[in-house]
Amino acid sequence: MYIKGFDKDLKCRGFQFEVGKVYDTGYTEELELCTNKVFHFCDSLEKVDYYYGCIDEENRYCEIEVLGEIIYDENKCGSNKIKILREIKGEELDILKGHIN
Repeated sequence: MYIKGFDKDLKCRGFQFEVGKVYDTGYTEELELCTNKVFHFCDSLEKVDYYYGCIDEENRYCEIEVLGEIIYDENKCGSNKIKILREIKGEELDILKGHIN
């Protein structure tokens, strides 16, 4: 499962996202993390916690589907094309948060 973190308004770095929508950076070559060539996400809530702290009750988390090329380092992943599948909340989010401690 890939998870993307957001602020309370479902924004990341000022970019507005919506559940169910596909997002494409328009870049297809030389993708790099920490640039606008990719949308960032992680492969666990534990890693997302570093960027969007789970202790902050206003932050939100969504499961995403990677539709483009994927690049990664030990902490985060990125892709030029993703789909926001669904928001992770309620009991499911509580269970995932329980694995962080």
